[in-house]
Amino acid sequence: MDQKAEEVGADTREADRAVLAAMAAEEAPPMAANAAVAEPEGPPRMDAVESLKGLLSMLPVAAEFAGARHTAAVWNPESCDRLAQVTVPVLRKYPWGAPVLAFLETGTGAEEVALAMTAIPMAIATWQALKADSMAARKPAEPGGEVGAEAGGQ
Repeated sequence: MDQKAEEVGADTREADRAVLAAMAAEEAPPMAANAAVAEPEGPPRMDAVESLKGLLSMLPVAAEFAGARHTAAVWNPESCDRLAQVTVPVLRKYPWGAPVLAFLETGTGAEEVALAMTAIPMAIATWQALKADSMAARKPAEPGGEVGAEAGGQ
């Protein structure tokens, strides 16, 4: 019985060495004939049109936040849907569209795009607000609005 256990242990070590050698050579490890093929790991695939429509639907939110109400009205859900429907076939047609489609179908980087689409309008609105505050601080006080004028008039 010890001999049989030793043979099984040797077979296991040999199989482990084969797997390690295959990994070192960046090849797939040998699989048994009845082994199930694992699905490739990674994010699930999404419909590119739906993904693009979702990204485009963030534009009116950003435009509204930036104070561009009329621009936000242009990017309504129907126009975002139509634009996504006609854009994806064009992306499939050209080689430069492949990375964009990969982004849309896997969602890789979607958080970064959402962050940019939210942060950029906020940054622009902040800059405009700071500019307005700076102009207000530089503007001379109106003659009748001074506190000292009210006290001196009594």
